[in-house]
Amino acid sequence: MACQPLAGAGARGLFASTGGRDLVSQELLKKIRQDPKNLSSYLLDAQSAIAAIEKKAIGYDPARVLNAAKDVYDQLLRNTSKYELKTGFDLFDKATGGIPRKGLFGTVPGKSHHGKSVWLDNLINGLIETNPDIIVVLHTVDDPQIMRVQRLLGARTGIASKFWRSSGYFLHEGKKEAPENFEERFNEAWDWYFRMMKEERLIVVDSSSLTPDLMTLRAFLADIQRQHPGKTIIFFGDNFHLYDLQTQETGEQKISKMSVFVTTEIIGELGLSAIFTVEIPKNDFEPGHRPSYQNLKGTGRLTFDSKVNMTVYSQTQDWVSRPDKQLLYWESSLHQEEQTNGDGITCMAPIRLPIVEVIIDKNKINGITKTIFYRMDKFSGQMEECSAVEQQSCADMLLEAANKSSSICRITAAITKMSEASS
Repeated sequence: MACQPLAGAGARGLFASTGGRDLVSQELLKKIRQDPKNLSSYLLDAQSAIAAIEKKAIGYDPARVLNAAKDVYDQLLRNTSKYELKTGFDLFDKATGGIPRKGLFGTVPGKSHHGKSVWLDNLINGLIETNPDIIVVLHTVDDPQIMRVQRLLGARTGIASKFWRSSGYFLHEGKKEAPENFEERFNEAWDWYFRMMKEERLIVVDSSSLTPDLMTLRAFLADIQRQHPGKTIIFFGDNFHLYDLQTQETGEQKISKMSVFVTTEIIGELGLSAIFTVEIPKNDFEPGHRPSYQNLKGTGRLTFDSKVNMTVYSQTQDWVSRPDKQLLYWESSLHQEEQTNGDGITCMAPIRLPIVEVIIDKNKINGITKTIFYRMDKFSGQMEECSAVEQQSCADMLLEAANKSSSICRITAAITKMSEASS
């Protein structure tokens, strides 16, 4: 019996797939012979090309489309509360609907030392506390784990970093200088941390144990997913611009390709959510200027791919050398310093602690954009949402200052115009 030829779209897809792979292989070998030093880059390009060919070869598959719809249905049924994954910050959860289990590419831009990483630490603590069924992964590229864990535990307990850093001293010789019940709180915190790591509810790695390469990161997350099928994974990367991707592109084109890789290969293909701190252009460092999602460092593609942008801004840090410009701060009797007045008299005075703005200026989860104000203990990194009254007060102060500044600008412009006319 003669073999019947394959017919229809399936045959065309099969032949296109096979021929396409051959072309990719030939092109790969050609590039390797010409320039073997860029092997990693060529392999990445080849992998992407083959993945694209295979997707085209599949064509329309009704079962595949139906399964995707069922996956969405099942995911929505898992949301048994008003919000998806609660963070423990009520106003933030109300504004965003909680952190989505899948599909979120979140960006956290901000100036240096304004609290981007601290905001991540607080989100991580809140997510773990309120969602026992998820895995949180933190890749701290900016800092080694020994520094990051101090801040993570500080944000959880309210104990300042200096006590974690020199814990051996404060547990023994310096006991009298330590916070109240320090030994008990220290042991509880570390017991919690080791338990979370052992149960794999929290996975913390730095660049010494996980290279900040996006392909390596994808493989790492895929491995976690294989070992925990069906588990929700929320990934935090600090920071996006310190990652690398083996590609021939440089500068803006490379950042753009990195953004696409995170969106498609990590968030899309693996079915998880990821939040990265990101850097801003140098011109956004001007004091008083609040960075926007429309101007993230390197590329407009990152702005486009981001589904939720949370700019972190601290006015006290921005105007650290101009206290007269600081409107938003809080004080505590626990944090005081010696100050000498004009008469040479020394006394203890409270230290100004930052009220940090988390500016949600892009939100494709539910469309709500707003600024939420947080009291931050800059010594421990612990953050607390300001009360409703304080939220309104902070917003009013900023609006009044903006109107005053605008009026001054108009008056200055009018005086300049009059001077020009008279001359």
